Amino acid sequence: MKKALLAVLLVSAASASYAADVSPTCQKYFDSVENFIEMAKAHPEAKAQVDTLKTQFEQSKTQITALPAESQEQACKPALDAMEQVTAQLKAAK
Repeated sequence: MKKALLAVLLVSAASASYAADVSPTCQKYFDSVENFIEMAKAHPEAKAQVDTLKTQFEQSKTQITALPAESQEQACKPALDAMEQVTAQLKAAK
């Protein structure tokens, strides 16, 4: 279950990107992913996935810096929605 959720998050991170002027939706998404990564670091069994996630996430953030605000919103909104679903599922599983 956790691997499936992580896979969803990885896909979301790969589809999103980061700009000098980040849209509010993208900033919220980035903050959510960064919090998720910090929480995941507490689980040694997830180390390899966390490292991969962090690398892909940083690449995505770099890509968004080149996008106009409207494109950022289009990229980040579905990713934020997916991140919120993952977070809700993880909280429900506790």
